[in-house]
Amino acid sequence: MPFSESFKAAASQGANPFSVLFFLTINIWFTVTVFYIGKNSDWSKKRLTFTLIFVYLTIYGFMTQIETIFFGSAFKVLSKSDPWVIILANIIPLIVIIPRALKMAKTTYPKANPKIGIKLTTILWKIGVLGVVYMFVHFLFGYFIAWQFEALRMFYSGSAEKLPFIQHMVSIYRDSNIFLFQLVRGILF
Repeated sequence: MPFSESFKAAASQGANPFSVLFFLTINIWFTVTVFYIGKNSDWSKKRLTFTLIFVYLTIYGFMTQIETIFFGSAFKVLSKSDPWVIILANIIPLIVIIPRALKMAKTTYPKANPKIGIKLTTILWKIGVLGVVYMFVHFLFGYFIAWQFEALRMFYSGSAEKLPFIQHMVSIYRDSNIFLFQLVRGILF
């Protein structure tokens, strides 16, 4: 993949045998979950394949890199394109795993897709509420647990200073659009 030279150098320094075990575990987990979904789905194989590739790429690819994209300047070894290349690199295992796991799950799939009985208007407000709840939990956890570590404060803000909670919230509200970002992130999650 066309990663930046600084990212390639940092990745080669941190290589260890556990990364292979992690890669194997993740792909086994994907295969098992796709197999389970395929075994229990009433969707056509084509619709299920494309939907699962989209959902897994969104969750495993994009959602794991969304904070890296937002706080890109804090990651000195990453170029602006590296998180996007990481997302694209995740497509390859998904394109290989999903069709094969679905083929193992069932030999025949329905030709037509059943109608989905979910009304968008009934769940939109619930998704919005969950986004707001996520945002509050994120900031409470972030400040009272994660922000207690000086190294984390230095990494994200460049300063070891720890302001009181309300002052900290006002400060980040003035200096960034992180509240909107976390709301959108919560909705996506």
